This record gives sequence, structure tokens and C-alpha cells, in this order.
Amino acid sequence: VGAATGRLYTWSCKDGVINPQPHPLEEELGLVNEKIVKISSCAVRASLVTESGGVVTFYDSLLRGCLENGVPPLVSSLSHPLTQFSELSNDPVHYLYVSEFITYIITKAGRVYWWGLCPQ
Repeated sequence: VGAATGRLYTWSCKDGVINPQPHPLEEELGLVNEKIVKISSCAVRASLVTESGGVVTFYDSLLRGCLENGVPPLVSSLSHPLTQFSELSNDPVHYLYVSEFITYIITKAGRVYWWGLCPQ
């Protein structure tokens, strides 16, 4: 995430030169006019919180494109574009945590919300 802009970037490193570019999922995730203020990620999944209070969860392109005919159903069901949850409209996100299958947040008032696969 660009510190000054709050935009999501991706980059390649060729011949030791890093070339950041806007992330290819920026439009699909609804992040074009948003400023990212919190990010949490693990090996293949990330969740973001924007300045407007929206939340995004997505998987790395490695898993998104691993099937010839599209995104695997589990990956699709555990991902979502920018969403404004009514529960967060007056109680902003304080902490954001993510793993391969679950995201949870703790709000400033101490409420805990989660989505993904329920841990057993």
C-alpha cells in the first residue's frame, strides 16, 4: 500500500529494479477511489479497511486463477469486494487480522466480528 496515496500496489523485481504498479484487482475490488488505512495478509489472502470504513477480502492470483474455468468456489465464497458493513458505520475497525480461511476485526468499542470458515 502506498503510504501517501493509500492505493494497493503490486510490483515485480527485474534485474534488481522494483517497479510498483497499481494492483490489477483495484477496480474489481472497488478500490479505485478509496484510501486503504489498514491491511492484514497471510501467504495467500488479504483483508483491507478503507478510510470510508469499507472492507475488502481477496486471495492471491495464484489461487484465483488455479482453475481453467475460473475462481475456485471456496476462494470465491471467502472473498468480497469493497463492502460497507452497517455494524461498522458508527464503530470503526481498530484491529484487523487475517489467515488463509478467516478474517476477524475488533472495533474501537471492543466488538469482535469475523467471516470465513469457522475454526474447529
